[in-house]
Amino acid sequence: MAALAAAPEARARRRWTLIAVPLAAGLCAQQVQQSFFVFRSASARTGSTLVAQPRWISSKARGPAPLKYDGGLSPEQEADNLKWARKVEAPFLAGQKLWSKLNEMKKAVKIYVIATTGRQGPAVGRSLAECLAYIQPADGTMIHQRKPHIEYPGLEFDFRVSDEEVAKRSRISAVDLFIEDESKYRELETEVIRDFHEKELGGLPAVMALGDSVLEKPENVEMIKQGLLIWVDASLEKCWQETQRSGAPSNSLTVMVDLPRPPVWAIANGWDGDADDSEGKAEYMEIASELRNNYEKYAELRLNGDVPEVNANPLWGTQRLLKAMTEHFGIESQEGGKQEYEENVLEQDLAKFFESARLDKYLPNAKEWSSEQGASSIEEIVENAEELGEALKLKPLEKKRLLKAAASVAESLGV
Repeated sequence: MAALAAAPEARARRRWTLIAVPLAAGLCAQQVQQSFFVFRSASARTGSTLVAQPRWISSKARGPAPLKYDGGLSPEQEADNLKWARKVEAPFLAGQKLWSKLNEMKKAVKIYVIATTGRQGPAVGRSLAECLAYIQPADGTMIHQRKPHIEYPGLEFDFRVSDEEVAKRSRISAVDLFIEDESKYRELETEVIRDFHEKELGGLPAVMALGDSVLEKPENVEMIKQGLLIWVDASLEKCWQETQRSGAPSNSLTVMVDLPRPPVWAIANGWDGDADDSEGKAEYMEIASELRNNYEKYAELRLNGDVPEVNANPLWGTQRLLKAMTEHFGIESQEGGKQEYEENVLEQDLAKFFESARLDKYLPNAKEWSSEQGASSIEEIVENAEELGEALKLKPLEKKRLLKAAASVAESLGV
């Protein structure tokens, strides 16, 4: 099964693509003394361009500790840090290249992100905006290796969360407004989208994280359809669990704004504090399922938000989104970088797969077999795990571990 798949025409007028995020770095979270951007808004009411300036602050990220500049690291530690820095740099460079090409081709559009869970839309949206706005320093310093007290290029982009914008205009929270006057909430929501829709890009990336019921209104749909709509999908069971707690910032490599609470309509119905409310859960599932039908109908790209790595750090989801956007706008077919990218992704996925099965010693032979079979994605490999096990001449217990790991990967990717 390909990682990206088009939806049936009967389900949607516009193409959406399923992005099966790989099981990328399963690296432990550690304290990081580098985080790179602080955001400020020039106008809270108009949501004008956000400007990022470099600054040293404390945050957390997945992976090894960042490079130290006072020496003292072993060659192995330096190699690990360099490997991690290159991995982090990859999506930022991909974003920079994509946005530059879109401007050159005059295809730059507003980007909208809608999520089945209220937490993931803003997280993925901001990560995507950061990558698209990235400018690598002239000296090639990678983002994970930036040093203090050195001026680096800042980021300029427009990122908004529709519910936050509604709250600014109503002077009360979006939830309180929804409870008090739903029609006024819908009116302000449309006003927020219209302002974003009509604003000139000025060459800068512009991303809006949408409230999850925004597609119920045809006027909103018409404006959003003129941009690019991305759907961050998740299982409804997971979505229900998300309503039982406030959103907490994920382990991003950049500073994240406080993430919103569960959907306003879920809180308005009192479904945010009782996980054992079976009646409320049934009603929630019914509404969420109907909303999901609209996401499938209108979204052009879909990101699998159930993958653990996307939850831990939206940057890994952004990496696959950038690849899908590149294909969506027909850029890779012109530049011919698709094959090399896919080979790199497959190699990373395969290494992670064999590590999870504790079969690392067979990795070189597995790579050779994958190349001979013409496999282009980890999905194709796990679907043919039986044949792979036979080709590697695994012992019974080793083959059992391989098949168990393959089943786990397939489940996480929705294969």
